[in-house]
Amino acid sequence: MIAKLVSFALRQRFLIVIASLALMVWGAFSFQKLPIDAYPDLSPPHVEIITQWPGHAAEEVERLISIPNEIEMNGIPRLEALRSISLYGLSAIEMNFEYGADPYFVREQAFERMANASVPSGLQPTISPLFSPSGLIYRYVVQSPDRAPQDLKVIEDWVLERHYRSIQGVADDSGFGGADMQYQVLLDPTFDVDMGRNPPITIYIGFSVNIPLRIFDKNQGEKLRTEIDINHAQRQKDAAEAQVFSDVDSAYFTVVSSVNLLLPYKGTDGYLETASRIRDAMSFAYQHGHAALLDYLDAQRDYRATQVAYINLVGSYLSAASQLNTAVGREVIQ
Repeated sequence: MIAKLVSFALRQRFLIVIASLALMVWGAFSFQKLPIDAYPDLSPPHVEIITQWPGHAAEEVERLISIPNEIEMNGIPRLEALRSISLYGLSAIEMNFEYGADPYFVREQAFERMANASVPSGLQPTISPLFSPSGLIYRYVVQSPDRAPQDLKVIEDWVLERHYRSIQGVADDSGFGGADMQYQVLLDPTFDVDMGRNPPITIYIGFSVNIPLRIFDKNQGEKLRTEIDINHAQRQKDAAEAQVFSDVDSAYFTVVSSVNLLLPYKGTDGYLETASRIRDAMSFAYQHGHAALLDYLDAQRDYRATQVAYINLVGSYLSAASQLNTAVGREVIQ
């Protein structure tokens, strides 16, 4: 067979030369049209819709977010494959389109149909940047011998990421790690009531740092509930002793008691933040197979119980503040 091919090529030299030139021209033209990334991009046009709903189970995410989005996206022209992934607090809809479809056209179609999806109020589905599956081209680490991790995180978020994203052809820059800076407004509970006048309020500006938690204690929720009960009982005792004073003094000490009950819930080491870190750590461990489902559900239940207790204390504080305002008004009138 090979001998016949060689014999034919030698007899038809002109035809072989023309075919070789045509093949070279076709190859050069195809090379110009082939999208080149870190590797040749041979994947079809791809669109991914991400929706975050923190604090909700995968079943709720599937029923209330993933399925409505799938129903809306099914009718997009030139759609070949549609699949969804529903995790704890996260929904991902992945769509592959026919080869040759305009990626900007299919993304525009997805944008238009997202608004028609019947998802819970307050949620905003987003479309991932236009990039190739093999488009991870560069990784870098920000280090400094004399700067704290929080300062490096600020430089990454506000300087480096913005410069990288301004480069043409860069779809996204995803940072990971470090500590986040937060601004909090705190009410000073140590105010005085003088001659029925409005109490002075002092506002403080502080910083709070959230560091991702990876080590957890599955008994931490029980310890937290015990501490809440002990502190709650102590504050109730203090509030009961304050009832022996006059109306104004009684209302004032009720407000102070409510504030003292609320204080352990605030801050980076407060009950709310501690319960949230335990829940996030348990969720991370469960998703990676390092924790049982029962431990994860216990952490979720503890977090919800802490939230309910905090909301009840806020209601008690507002009620006590209203009683204090009424008592001071009656005292001024008398």
